[in-house]
Amino acid sequence: MLDAAIATFASRGFTAASLSELTVATGLSAGSLYKAFGDKDGVFERALGRYLALHGEEIADALARESDGRGRIAAVLRLYASWSQDAAGRTGCLVVAAVAELDLLAAPTAAALKDVLGQRRSLLAALVQEGRADCSITTSAPADTVADLLLSLVQGMRVVAKGGLFPDRAEPLVALALRILD
Repeated sequence: MLDAAIATFASRGFTAASLSELTVATGLSAGSLYKAFGDKDGVFERALGRYLALHGEEIADALARESDGRGRIAAVLRLYASWSQDAAGRTGCLVVAAVAELDLLAAPTAAALKDVLGQRRSLLAALVQEGRADCSITTSAPADTVADLLLSLVQGMRVVAKGGLFPDRAEPLVALALRILD
Protein backbone atom coordinates (compact mmCIF):
# COMPACT_ATOMS: atom_id res chain seq x y z
CA MET A 1 0.00 0.00 0.00
CA LEU A 2 2.74 2.48 0.93
CA ASP A 3 4.79 1.38 -2.08
CA ALA A 4 1.88 2.37 -4.32
CA ALA A 5 1.70 5.76 -2.60
CA ILE A 6 5.46 6.16 -3.06
CA ALA A 7 5.11 5.54 -6.79
CA THR A 8 2.23 8.01 -7.05
CA PHE A 9 4.02 10.79 -5.17
CA ALA A 10 7.33 10.14 -6.96
CA SER A 11 5.78 10.37 -10.40
CA ARG A 12 3.23 13.13 -9.76
CA GLY A 13 4.72 15.15 -6.90
CA PHE A 14 2.95 15.98 -3.65
CA THR A 15 0.72 18.72 -5.00
CA ALA A 16 -0.36 17.01 -8.22
CA ALA A 17 -1.06 13.63 -6.58
CA SER A 18 -4.78 13.69 -5.93
CA LEU A 19 -6.66 11.83 -3.26
CA SER A 20 -8.47 9.86 -5.96
CA GLU A 21 -5.13 8.81 -7.50
CA LEU A 22 -3.94 7.70 -4.08
CA THR A 23 -7.08 5.69 -3.41
CA VAL A 24 -6.80 3.95 -6.79
CA ALA A 25 -3.09 3.27 -6.31
CA THR A 26 -3.41 1.96 -2.75
CA GLY A 27 -6.72 0.16 -3.21
CA LEU A 28 -8.15 1.97 -0.19
CA SER A 29 -11.35 3.95 -0.10
CA ALA A 30 -11.08 7.62 0.78
CA GLY A 31 -12.51 6.86 4.23
CA SER A 32 -9.99 4.08 4.84
CA LEU A 33 -7.16 6.30 3.66
CA TYR A 34 -8.19 9.03 6.07
CA LYS A 35 -8.64 6.53 8.89
CA ALA A 36 -5.19 5.03 8.32
CA PHE A 37 -3.23 8.22 7.65
CA GLY A 38 -5.33 11.22 8.69
CA ASP A 39 -4.89 13.19 5.48
CA LYS A 40 -2.75 13.47 2.35
CA ASP A 41 0.15 14.85 4.41
CA GLY A 42 -0.05 11.77 6.61
CA VAL A 43 0.05 9.44 3.60
CA PHE A 44 3.03 11.33 2.23
CA GLU A 45 4.86 11.33 5.56
CA ARG A 46 4.48 7.56 5.95
CA ALA A 47 5.40 6.92 2.30
CA LEU A 48 8.50 9.09 2.67
CA GLY A 49 9.51 7.26 5.85
CA ARG A 50 9.26 3.91 4.09
CA TYR A 51 11.11 5.20 1.03
CA LEU A 52 13.97 6.56 3.12
CA ALA A 53 14.19 3.38 5.20
CA LEU A 54 14.35 1.14 2.12
CA HIS A 55 16.97 3.29 0.43
CA GLY A 56 18.92 3.64 3.67
CA GLU A 57 19.12 -0.14 3.97
CA GLU A 58 20.35 -0.44 0.39
CA ILE A 59 23.02 2.18 1.00
CA ALA A 60 24.17 0.46 4.20
CA ASP A 61 24.36 -2.90 2.40
CA ALA A 62 26.36 -1.39 -0.48
CA LEU A 63 28.78 0.29 1.92
CA ALA A 64 29.28 -2.90 3.92
CA ARG A 65 30.52 -4.75 0.84
CA GLU A 66 33.43 -2.33 0.29
CA SER A 67 36.70 -2.09 2.17
CA ASP A 68 37.85 1.51 1.69
CA GLY A 69 36.50 5.02 1.33
CA ARG A 70 36.91 5.18 -2.44
CA GLY A 71 35.16 1.84 -2.89
CA ARG A 72 32.31 2.97 -0.67
CA ILE A 73 31.84 6.18 -2.65
CA ALA A 74 31.91 4.16 -5.88
CA ALA A 75 29.25 1.87 -4.40
CA VAL A 76 27.03 4.86 -3.59
CA LEU A 77 27.44 6.24 -7.10
CA ARG A 78 26.62 2.87 -8.65
CA LEU A 79 23.61 2.45 -6.40
CA TYR A 80 22.17 5.83 -7.35
CA ALA A 81 22.90 5.01 -11.00
CA SER A 82 21.00 1.72 -10.70
CA TRP A 83 18.09 3.49 -9.02
CA SER A 84 18.12 5.94 -11.93
CA GLN A 85 18.05 3.18 -14.52
CA ASP A 86 15.24 1.00 -13.18
CA ALA A 87 11.60 1.56 -14.04
CA ALA A 88 10.84 3.29 -10.74
CA GLY A 89 13.82 5.60 -11.24
CA ARG A 90 12.58 6.67 -14.64
CA THR A 91 9.19 7.38 -13.09
CA GLY A 92 10.71 9.69 -10.49
CA CYS A 93 12.48 9.98 -7.15
CA LEU A 94 10.33 10.72 -4.13
CA VAL A 95 13.05 12.83 -2.48
CA VAL A 96 13.65 14.93 -5.60
CA ALA A 97 9.91 15.37 -6.16
CA ALA A 98 9.41 16.36 -2.53
CA VAL A 99 12.35 18.76 -2.36
CA ALA A 100 10.98 20.53 -5.44
CA GLU A 101 7.84 21.23 -3.40
CA LEU A 102 9.49 21.74 -0.02
CA ASP A 103 7.57 24.91 0.80
CA LEU A 104 4.24 23.09 0.25
CA LEU A 105 4.94 20.25 2.68
CA ALA A 106 4.05 20.08 6.35
CA ALA A 107 6.89 21.49 8.46
CA PRO A 108 7.92 18.15 10.02
CA THR A 109 8.06 16.48 6.59
CA ALA A 110 10.07 19.34 5.12
CA ALA A 111 12.46 19.15 8.06
CA ALA A 112 12.82 15.37 7.60
CA LEU A 113 13.73 15.88 3.94
CA LYS A 114 16.34 18.50 4.75
CA ASP A 115 17.68 16.21 7.45
CA VAL A 116 18.05 13.22 5.12
CA LEU A 117 19.90 15.33 2.56
CA GLY A 118 22.16 16.57 5.34
CA GLN A 119 22.76 12.99 6.48
CA ARG A 120 23.67 11.91 2.95
CA ARG A 121 26.04 14.87 2.67
CA SER A 122 27.64 14.00 6.02
CA LEU A 123 27.99 10.37 4.97
CA LEU A 124 29.77 11.36 1.76
CA ALA A 125 32.09 13.74 3.66
CA ALA A 126 32.89 10.96 6.13
CA LEU A 127 33.66 8.59 3.27
CA VAL A 128 36.04 11.16 1.78
CA GLN A 129 37.77 11.41 5.16
CA GLU A 130 37.87 7.63 5.42
CA GLY A 131 39.42 7.41 1.96
CA ARG A 132 42.07 9.94 2.91
CA ALA A 133 42.89 7.94 6.02
CA ASP A 134 43.18 4.66 4.10
CA CYS A 135 44.99 6.40 1.18
CA SER A 136 42.36 5.46 -1.41
CA ILE A 137 41.47 9.16 -1.88
CA THR A 138 44.13 11.78 -2.50
CA THR A 139 42.22 14.96 -3.33
CA SER A 140 43.20 17.98 -1.31
CA ALA A 141 39.79 19.61 -1.77
CA PRO A 142 37.85 20.03 1.47
CA ALA A 143 35.80 16.93 2.28
CA ASP A 144 32.61 19.00 2.59
CA THR A 145 33.12 20.47 -0.87
CA VAL A 146 33.68 17.03 -2.39
CA ALA A 147 30.58 15.79 -0.55
CA ASP A 148 28.53 18.70 -1.90
CA LEU A 149 29.60 17.84 -5.44
CA LEU A 150 28.87 14.13 -4.98
CA LEU A 151 25.46 14.82 -3.42
CA SER A 152 24.61 17.12 -6.32
CA LEU A 153 25.71 14.42 -8.73
CA VAL A 154 23.67 11.59 -7.21
CA GLN A 155 20.54 13.70 -6.81
CA GLY A 156 21.09 15.02 -10.32
CA MET A 157 21.16 11.45 -11.61
CA ARG A 158 17.62 11.04 -10.32
CA VAL A 159 16.47 14.25 -12.04
CA VAL A 160 18.06 13.27 -15.36
CA ALA A 161 16.49 9.80 -15.11
CA LYS A 162 13.03 11.36 -14.70
CA GLY A 163 13.76 13.32 -17.88
CA GLY A 164 14.56 10.05 -19.66
CA LEU A 165 18.16 11.01 -20.37
CA PHE A 166 20.12 8.84 -17.94
CA PRO A 167 22.54 6.57 -19.84
CA ASP A 168 21.99 2.82 -20.13
CA ARG A 169 25.63 2.31 -19.18
CA ALA A 170 26.52 4.26 -16.07
CA GLU A 171 30.01 2.88 -15.41
CA PRO A 172 31.78 5.54 -17.56
CA LEU A 173 29.93 8.21 -15.57
CA VAL A 174 30.92 6.59 -12.26
CA ALA A 175 34.57 6.26 -13.40
CA LEU A 176 34.70 9.92 -14.37
CA ALA A 177 33.06 11.01 -11.12
CA LEU A 178 35.61 9.03 -9.10
CA ARG A 179 38.39 11.10 -10.68
CA ILE A 180 37.41 14.01 -8.43
CA LEU A 181 38.79 11.93 -5.57
CA ASP A 182 42.33 12.04 -7.02
